[in-house]
Amino acid sequence: MSTMKPFFETHWIDDETEAEGFLVIDSLVNNYCAGGLRMWPTVSNKEMRELARLMTYKCAAVDVPCGGAKGGIKYDPMKTDAKSVLKRFLSANLPLIKEYWRVGKDMGTNFQLVKKSLFELGHPYTGPNHMMGTEEGQRKWNNLDNLNQSIVEGNNVSKMSTGFGVSEATESIMKILYPNISRPTAIIQGFGNVGGATALYLFKKGYVIKCVSDVHGAIYNDQGIDIPYLMKHRNESGEINREKLLSNDNCIDGNQLFEVGADVLIPAATSNDIDSDDIKRITSKIIVEGANTPLTLAASDLAHKNGIAIVPDIIANIGGVAWTNAILFDKCELKVEEIFKYISGLIIKYTTQITQEYKQTGRHPRKLAQEYLIPDLK
Repeated sequence: MSTMKPFFETHWIDDETEAEGFLVIDSLVNNYCAGGLRMWPTVSNKEMRELARLMTYKCAAVDVPCGGAKGGIKYDPMKTDAKSVLKRFLSANLPLIKEYWRVGKDMGTNFQLVKKSLFELGHPYTGPNHMMGTEEGQRKWNNLDNLNQSIVEGNNVSKMSTGFGVSEATESIMKILYPNISRPTAIIQGFGNVGGATALYLFKKGYVIKCVSDVHGAIYNDQGIDIPYLMKHRNESGEINREKLLSNDNCIDGNQLFEVGADVLIPAATSNDIDSDDIKRITSKIIVEGANTPLTLAASDLAHKNGIAIVPDIIANIGGVAWTNAILFDKCELKVEEIFKYISGLIIKYTTQITQEYKQTGRHPRKLAQEYLIPDLK
């Protein structure tokens, strides 16, 4: 990541619990930035800085006038008072929301709760007045609200757009680097919204999904997992019901996932989850980053040194950002299939550009992507 400092940061300490929170505004474009708000026990200012910078790159990737931001609350979202903690964090940062920050959902939060909390705090929008309070702004946000109700592959579109993009990045790099593999194999870490959607779209493309994991371990089937069936037997958190597994599906330890032989590894769980020791056990030829910063910096460098090709998150993970901003900034016809075509076109273009340059120069794909998206960001 760049060494440039964020534009602005806040550090909030809750008076009523042990919770603390961070808001990092990495960059502003026309006094506007966007990024999700997460609540998780391991949240840190360092992580929010990394994710806010990631949003700066993502907004550049989808070519919209928007800076990057990220909010995080260090607290367990399963605690009974988590909603009131969230509301107090939003209250403390309300002036910044009214002027700059459009708040999105993230791990441990949901959009409706954020929207309801802000309304109760006297702010009718989830972002700045100058973007959302105008007649034109309201038209665009009504379009987004309406399209966000769409169902794709039996699921709400908000749960599918990012995973769709990850699958397009995977297919793109496979065609460039290994065009002769007719039925590629893949393993996917995480089976929530991103991991589940990625698995489903790759399954429909003919990939053999040999292993997927959740917080309780991994499911392995050398002949390939029936992903549409498994999708029916997971909960909202991506936890798989082991009692519903098919006869050839086997339960293994989650750490064994890295040792399963497959062409592609797709980490789609949490940030900084894969370290250098994990990389030493990975046999896959390609890593497609489905989660935000799933590899530590050292792990990413080691993977590159070991000859593993990478599609970085600032390309593979932009599907959700592209979906929202295609609607808000009129990037294409406002139909689900047209927006998905737009997402596909962006991700294939970037993946192709970066992968071909990687083949020619051997440079790290993340660095290539950063330079390609924002040449002047130091």
